[in-house]
This record gives sequence, C-alpha cells and structure tokens, in this order.
Amino acid sequence: MNLDIQQMQTFLTVVREQNFRRAAKVLNVSQPTVTMRIKTLEQNIGSTLLKRHGNYLTLTPSGETLMKYASKMLYVLQEVKDHLSSIPASTNRFSIAVIPSFTTYVFPRMLQPTNSKDKPQYTVQSVSSTKVYQLILDDAVDFGVMRGPVKINNEIKSRLLYREKIYLALPVNHPLNDKDFIYMKDLLNENIITYRRRFWSLFSSKILECGGKFEPKMMVDSDITAKRFVQNNLGVTLLPENSIRKTDLEFLACKPIEDFHINRDAYCVYKREGSQRLVEEFQAWVQTSLQNDKKETRLLV
Repeated sequence: MNLDIQQMQTFLTVVREQNFRRAAKVLNVSQPTVTMRIKTLEQNIGSTLLKRHGNYLTLTPSGETLMKYASKMLYVLQEVKDHLSSIPASTNRFSIAVIPSFTTYVFPRMLQPTNSKDKPQYTVQSVSSTKVYQLILDDAVDFGVMRGPVKINNEIKSRLLYREKIYLALPVNHPLNDKDFIYMKDLLNENIITYRRRFWSLFSSKILECGGKFEPKMMVDSDITAKRFVQNNLGVTLLPENSIRKTDLEFLACKPIEDFHINRDAYCVYKREGSQRLVEEFQAWVQTSLQNDKKETRLLV
C-alpha cells in the first residue's frame, strides 16, 4: 500500500472543510487537483473514503479509519520536524506565512545588517490573515504573522507582535502642517485619498459623527500610490506607522489626529506544540528592528 503524505493532508483538509472547492482554496491548488489526490488515495487503499450527499460529505468506515491514522501520522511528522528544528544546523531555515504588509514594510527593516546578524533564515509566503491561520493548522509552515483578532483554540497560540498607529499624511506645505494639533473637524473639507484598508470604515464613521460627509474624491491601488498623490498636493491620506519611511518625510508631514485613535495589531501565531523559543526570538527581532526604525523616523508621538 502506497500512502502519500500530500494525499493524506489533502484528505484531512477535505474532511475538515466538508467541500472540495474550499479545500482547494486552503491548499492553494485547483479543485481538479484535490479530486485527483483523493481518487489516487482511494485507489492506493482500495476502498472508497468519502460519500457525497448534496452539499456535504460523510466518511465511509474506511474513511473513518484512515482519518484516525492519518492524523496520528501527520502529528508524528510534526514532532519530528519540531525536534529537528531544535538541533543546531548549518542551514538554520524556517518557513513562515505572513500578511502582505509585513513583507512590504516590516521584514525588510529586520533584514538590515545591524538587525539580522546571526539570525535564522526564513522562507516567506505572503498571504491573507485567513490563509496564514489555515497554513498553521495544516502544519504547512512553522509559524505565521496575521492581523487580529486571532481565533484561539486547543491547537493555536498567539503573541502580540507589534502595534502600529495610524497617521495623517499631508504635503509639507499644507496649511494644516502649521497647527500644533489636528482634529477630525479640520479634515471635513479636505480631499481624502483612500485605498483598500480596514481603517477607512472607522474613519468614515468618525467623519459622520463630526457632521461631515465622507466622499473621497480618489481611491488608489495602494498606500504607495497614495503617498505619491499627496506628494503632488492632490490631497491627504492616512498611513499606518510602519509604512512611513524616513525618505517619505522629505515630502510628507505625518501627524496624529487627536480625536481619531486606532491601532493595527499584528500577531505571531503558532501551534501550541511548536517551538516557543523560536517564536520568542522572532518576536524580539521584530520589536527591536521596529524600535530602531521609529528612532530614525522620529514617529515617537
């Protein structure tokens, strides 16, 4: 009997998701690939494992037996991986899944020579927070970085990795830059440049509370484009703290809004039986790197 680990992982994912299409999304493969893996596994075992009943699936007796042993086998493999990761080796490399903003703004700062000396090497996947969570559950990565809130269960633990403030970004020659304090009412008549981030809905609600109407004139593809528009005096925008570079401050003024306080939290997420020491070292590396960068940008307000 030829049992393939990838096929068993696919089988467990299909059972958990109760749907071939959702399992394909979690595994980041096509639905035909999932179907093919399950059929091949059934052929190798010589028995049907799943039965379809409309929109849901049930396990056959053979499927229930395989479910029990497949979970044990994958658990043992994870134990072996954790044990090997604790043994010093010349290739100290780990796999992590992280949100896109982390790979764009945080990880490059960590890899500066002063921050990255003698640090482990990482294979990085940039995915959504939901996908990070699934990759952790599927033991596809050692740990991950995601936005909160984190769904805590018997398998998953989390640590607050960093918290970033949201700043108003405006041209350096903008009249509001002369004010010691900026409030939401000061922005009611400003041309707001938006992009896809969750905090804009909170900003919109606050504008309405102040008696204004949130009608952004421009919506761009990213905060990088929004910076360029602000640089060219086309409006103002909001920027997360970690997206602000020292070079940005040559043409942008970044100030807090006194009556709009929101924070964006990022968490390190990992299996409970995983390497806590590795996560603690990673957490310390992230926080030290960001603190050094804050001193450079002087965004310690």
